[in-house]
Amino acid sequence: MKRALVLLSIIAACADAEPPPEADGGPAGEEAPAAAAAGDPWAATSSGGVAVRAVPDPDPPALGAVVFTIEADDSTPLSVDLVSPSMPMHGVIRYPLERAANRLVATVEIPMEGDWVLYVNFDEAGAHAAELPFQVDGPAGGGADHAHGAAPAEDPGHEH
Repeated sequence: MKRALVLLSIIAACADAEPPPEADGGPAGEEAPAAAAAGDPWAATSSGGVAVRAVPDPDPPALGAVVFTIEADDSTPLSVDLVSPSMPMHGVIRYPLERAANRLVATVEIPMEGDWVLYVNFDEAGAHAAELPFQVDGPAGGGADHAHGAAPAEDPGHEH
């Protein structure tokens, strides 16, 4: 629970802060990853400088199960964290990355529409991670398919 509170504090502090763009497209004179430079919303650079790309299925992510295929340059991520910054009571839900057909994949459960952040972790503590914010829209017109308040899938060993 302590980690969740720390991560939520960091998220709250950083949610509205965006660094100014550099003239060459990258921080401190570095080249930006090609996908990030092209405006790919699923590309980011980790806090340790690793270029990361997540490919969601379905794209865009929807309510329910979403499979993220993770691509990372020069490093192997360990897990992903799913966080809803506007709903801190959901906490941080950690999902392991599994190797499937020479790809790293994580299947996450999106319980409700709104703003979400996928953190791709390169260490156990989550200090070296890439942040990928995204939006999940509810079903057209709401109605019976609306999953607000649905319980996420069981994730043994994690606090919810």
